[in-house]
Amino acid sequence: MKIKAKITRMVDGNSKIKAIADVSFEGGFRVTGIKVCQGSKGLFLGMPSNSYTNSDGEKKYTDIFFPTTKESRDALTKEVISKYKAELSQTQEQTASEAPPPPEPDFGEPGFEDDFEDLFDEPSM
Repeated sequence: MKIKAKITRMVDGNSKIKAIADVSFEGGFRVTGIKVCQGSKGLFLGMPSNSYTNSDGEKKYTDIFFPTTKESRDALTKEVISKYKAELSQTQEQTASEAPPPPEPDFGEPGFEDDFEDLFDEPSM
């Protein structure tokens, strides 16, 4: 099965969600809203889901879409995460090329240069 992924949004900040992806399966099916997440063991995918409140008042989630075999999960994960890493690399390159020049060093308070010049004045007699 041919899987094509596209990163539709990168998430900034310290969020565990790093990006949102759309995936197409052989051009016949499309799934939107797959999350690229950072976990303690590395990156993983969060599937699109619906939330509901159960009879105890607890909020629960149920996946709308999910792979049914290990092979399909591995193929999906490989495709989406490779697209995420490519997008991340491209974003970092753009950020580095657009970075402003480093600030001039600060050697003290304003007027520091004037104090320094006094050292070289001729002594008055």
